[in-house]
Amino acid sequence: MMARTAVKGAERSSTSLTRALLLERVAWAHAKAGDSAITERALGEVDRVFEQHEDSDDDPKWIYWLDRGEVDVMAGCCFTSPPKRPGYCWEQRAACGYTL
Repeated sequence: MMARTAVKGAERSSTSLTRALLLERVAWAHAKAGDSAITERALGEVDRVFEQHEDSDDDPKWIYWLDRGEVDVMAGCCFTSPPKRPGYCWEQRAACGYTL
């Protein structure tokens, strides 16, 4: 899969935020293919890598928009196709301290 190849290629030469974005693409590809188990694992990787991000990282300018909210939105998008798991975004937002 092209998205997984991009993640592998960026492992040592990119920031954690860049890797999180690439991993989101892996999750999306598996979601569209209907593989919910791999989608959920990929989203777990996104969370793990995203949490490693520090403001001091030398991120590319084009990734300025990726934040916790955007990660949650992509997770929600991944679960809009069967099998649905609508509570996922709310679970993640609650874990981060967000409220309605």
